[in-house]
Formats: sequence, C-alpha cells, structure tokens
Amino acid sequence: MVSPWAARRGPDGEARDELLLALEVEAFAEALALVTRAGLPGERLFEVMQTSMGRSGLLDIKGPMMLKGEYKPSFPLRLMHKDMSLALDLANQLACRCPPRRPLVKS
Repeated sequence: MVSPWAARRGPDGEARDELLLALEVEAFAEALALVTRAGLPGERLFEVMQTSMGRSGLLDIKGPMMLKGEYKPSFPLRLMHKDMSLALDLANQLACRCPPRRPLVKS
C-alpha cells in the first residue's frame, strides 16, 4: 500500500527529494570550506544559515556534525546511489540541464 504522502510526491518523488537533500549537504560543505579557508568560523556560517531563509531542518541535524568535520553517512550509500541515479536518469530523459548531475554519481 502506498502512503498518502508518497502518493502526493509522485512516482519520482523519492529520487527528487534525495537529490535535493544531497545537494543541500554538498552546498553547505562547500560554503563551510570556503568560509573556514577565508578565516571565518564555520559556526558563524551555520548561525547565519539557521537564522535566515536558508534555514533547514537537515542542517539542524547535519550542521553540527559537519562543523566537527564528521561526515558519516546517515543513510545507506547504496540507496543514495540508487536514488541519485534515478533522479539523474529522469533529468536526462527530460533533457533537463541539471548542472551537478555529472559529478554527483559515477557509474
């Protein structure tokens, strides 16, 4: 049985959602690397993100770990790879220019 939530998301919802979450973590990791290289505290970036329109429930969980340099997966990587592949296959089928699609998943 398909839950009402899953039905509203549509057939490609899971892959789309996982793509968005993966890109959010990637973007924060890159911004964190940039600000710390510039000599600014990563905690300040996190504070700004969490008190602005950039606020994210995902960063509530991942941000503190990332500030400590902990990047442990909290989701099976084989499933993330599957979801990323599905999302990128969909982008290819729709001829959607998805800039991060090439480096995100290697076959």
